[in-house]
Amino acid sequence: TPHPNNLLRITELYKEFPDASFVFTHRDPLPILKSLCTMIIYSLRMHSDSVDPRAMSLRLISDVKHEIDNLLATSSSLPPSQAFHIRSQDYWKDPIGTVTAIYNMSGMHLSDHSLGRIQAYLDANPRKGSEAIHYAWDVLGVAE
Repeated sequence: TPHPNNLLRITELYKEFPDASFVFTHRDPLPILKSLCTMIIYSLRMHSDSVDPRAMSLRLISDVKHEIDNLLATSSSLPPSQAFHIRSQDYWKDPIGTVTAIYNMSGMHLSDHSLGRIQAYLDANPRKGSEAIHYAWDVLGVAE
């Protein structure tokens, strides 16, 4: 998700589900931050005439930095056989291969039926990367 609050709860999740596999997808944080800041600032502007885009952006950047730092600290404490790190762009290049690799690393079986359903979903819901929204830091009052 663009704002993964569960990153702050990895330790608690592991205690509650000690046999779980944790899959961490990594994306470039700058585009995510631009999107998050823009969305929240526009939402705040619907309810207030005095929104400081720069101050809000800097606060959100600080919050996300804290989450990333927490991820790095806590994910390394998980057993290596239960923590998998993948790059988002690798998933989008080969979603079936990535899901299969995750299942294999988790020691789980991915049936042909499940693979077929995943492929059917991908075929029915093609990614529309060319329709992406473009965000700019200067609108938010923050230098890139």
